[in-house]
Amino acid sequence: AVVSTQSTGVVKIRIDKDWKHCMDISALADIAKNFEGRYAKRKYDNDDTKSKKRKKGEEDPNKKTGPRGSKPCNVLSIYQDTDTTNVVVLENLFLNMELFVLSGFESHSKQELETLIVQYGGTKVQNPSPSTHCVIAAKEAIKVQNIIKKGSIDVVHPVWIVE
Repeated sequence: AVVSTQSTGVVKIRIDKDWKHCMDISALADIAKNFEGRYAKRKYDNDDTKSKKRKKGEEDPNKKTGPRGSKPCNVLSIYQDTDTTNVVVLENLFLNMELFVLSGFESHSKQELETLIVQYGGTKVQNPSPSTHCVIAAKEAIKVQNIIKKGSIDVVHPVWIVE
């Protein structure tokens, strides 16, 4: 299995630990081996006390809470899906087209571009797939370069949507 330390962004800054407590390569290799490329892994435990069902309202004794309690994690706004439930379709310019907006540009944000796509009859997605018509990106970031190198999906500038 190929193991990479590359990440798309910072998930959480741990101010309670210093750099000496970071994961080393051998620990990363252990995790890669144990999780077999998945993000999460369930372990089967044959202990009858853990398999008993809890009554409604009873807390899980094994549940761990973070230092801030049970506050939900938030996704950065540039990665959030745009709520287009109340957008009215004006035309069918992008009918039957699935478009992936990676980034906006100076005059139009990612959310504004996604709203325009829905207004003109298109479908917006958060991850490209083989059925994606094109990727819209203002900057040639690493993800865009990888999509271009793969060659299966066209990459266009956001001006293509606006004009």
